[in-house]
Amino acid sequence: MRIQFFLNNESVETNVPPHLRLSALLDQLDVPSSYLSCHSGACGKCLILLDGHLIYSCLLTVFEIRHHHITTITRWLETEISRQITMAQSILDIGLCPHCKHARYLSLIHFLDRKGRKVSDIKEYLSLVNCSCTSNLQLTKLFQFMDKVRERYER
Repeated sequence: MRIQFFLNNESVETNVPPHLRLSALLDQLDVPSSYLSCHSGACGKCLILLDGHLIYSCLLTVFEIRHHHITTITRWLETEISRQITMAQSILDIGLCPHCKHARYLSLIHFLDRKGRKVSDIKEYLSLVNCSCTSNLQLTKLFQFMDKVRERYER
């Protein structure tokens, strides 16, 4: 089946079996931020944005993404927000493993980009990715720190 979609603001056309999972297609396309893991949405390491909504790429077939916009963390890897998150991790002495780092960054960026974001929403964002490399307490500190940085930046 021939499909067309947008990946990180670039148009993509490809021939694929309609039942292929998006996570597998991203892997085939060598998208560096894609991560194949549980294939059930349980780990959250394949988190992407579908038309601006956080979703697990392993739960979507390529048939479902036709003409939609897919955004991965790759879009932000060399940006100021990514540098700020990396610096905050260093300041707070928070380490993320290579398996969950991209999904955690994407969830944090999505949180920071939300209008009317509330600190009380952090728990929901933390639940999107299941990895034991860093405690939820440490991750909450990272979200809160970055929220304060963003508040100062938005003034």
